[in-house]
Amino acid sequence: MQSTLRFEAEMTEKFNLLQELQQSQEQDVINQKQRESDALNHNRLKKDNKLMYVPTNHASINLLDDTESGFLSLANSVISGGISSIFDMFLGSYVLLERQNLEDLLQRLSSEEDSTSEGVGMNSGSSSTFGNIYGSSTSMFVFIKNSIKRCTALTNGQTFLSLSKEFKTCMIHYIELLMKRIPPGVTHGSSKLVTYVIPPNGELNMCYLINTGEYCAEVVPQLEIMIQQKMVPSLSDKVSFETEVDAFMDLVAHCIKVLVSGILERLEVSFRTMQSINWAGFTTVGEESAYLHMVNGVLLEAIPKIRQSLSPSYFNNVCNKIATEILQRYLDVILKQKHISDMATQQLLLDTYNMKAVLTQLPNLTDPNQSHSAGSSGSSSSNKMANSMYLKLVNNKIAHIEMILKLVGTPEDILLERFRIMWPDGQPSDLQLLMSLKGTKRNDQQVILEML
Repeated sequence: MQSTLRFEAEMTEKFNLLQELQQSQEQDVINQKQRESDALNHNRLKKDNKLMYVPTNHASINLLDDTESGFLSLANSVISGGISSIFDMFLGSYVLLERQNLEDLLQRLSSEEDSTSEGVGMNSGSSSTFGNIYGSSTSMFVFIKNSIKRCTALTNGQTFLSLSKEFKTCMIHYIELLMKRIPPGVTHGSSKLVTYVIPPNGELNMCYLINTGEYCAEVVPQLEIMIQQKMVPSLSDKVSFETEVDAFMDLVAHCIKVLVSGILERLEVSFRTMQSINWAGFTTVGEESAYLHMVNGVLLEAIPKIRQSLSPSYFNNVCNKIATEILQRYLDVILKQKHISDMATQQLLLDTYNMKAVLTQLPNLTDPNQSHSAGSSGSSSSNKMANSMYLKLVNNKIAHIEMILKLVGTPEDILLERFRIMWPDGQPSDLQLLMSLKGTKRNDQQVILEML
């Protein structure tokens, strides 16, 4: 086939087809403009004097059907690719070899990355505008680009199209390899709720996966355009990598879900501690509760690593989800109590204020050990303010929790009035829940509900 390609190149050069074809095509453009001008004059003459006879330009009509460039185009297509294109149907083994080499490369690189201690090491990934990514992704695209060069040196026809389909297959296989690095989900009973437990420093692995998925989803469309431009025009519309882009974005979304779930699972011990407190018999308001120290410790350990590893857009997304889930879990623990005393209500309001302080600084939390080693005062957060959308989300949810606690601490004789003012869209079921938390007797609950 190499000999055939050299022969076609020599014949094209010998007959000077490409240069003559270009010159002929330029002349065709000039002739076309001249015919358009003649036709315009022809119509003007007919309009000015309908009796005037305008002779037909037969030479111009014949020129439309018999151009020199048409002949030269045919000659060029016969000589250049006319013989070598026959080999297309016999290059299936070549395509399979390229696919096998790419799959072997991905398998080897993935095994090396998986064997790195704790799942992710500084040598297992590379830095890019997308943050830290797995180096196997860049190696995959380098191989694909070199494979394209090798193939287009032989043919850009059906074999090239077949090779592009193998690229699609290998990308899906690569996604499957990345998915194997995600910890398996744990289903909880009949609720079918699935949670994920990530090991120590496992958040780094999830960040690498998110960045890698984002990087691949960005590069694949560029690869698609490059292949379409190099493909013969008749086959270029059959090249599409839309499914693979969606698959990489699905990987990113799933990894964010796993990362958030993993952080929440680490916080579950603190929420169980909160739930085990005897809020009904609480008698003294103290400082910040112990479970909040546990929440703060988990976040201080994980959030700085995530911020350093993720791109800003995805980091903000993760913070929004973590804050939302934490506050929802915090509220669930409060609402599941059988009774909350007045003193407990005051303690929970204090804890809620402290929870707000922690979550407000969540995007800017810093590791106190690193801060101390860097010569700073060792504070756990920087002075930088979180973005306004995040602050609005936290403030709204905190305000709702504080409203519930204040209503729980409201005397029964003014509870209904305060409920209407503070919770205007509240339902009878909400009022009944508040009265249950207050320890209101069932008969009194019924009377107040009837007044609502």
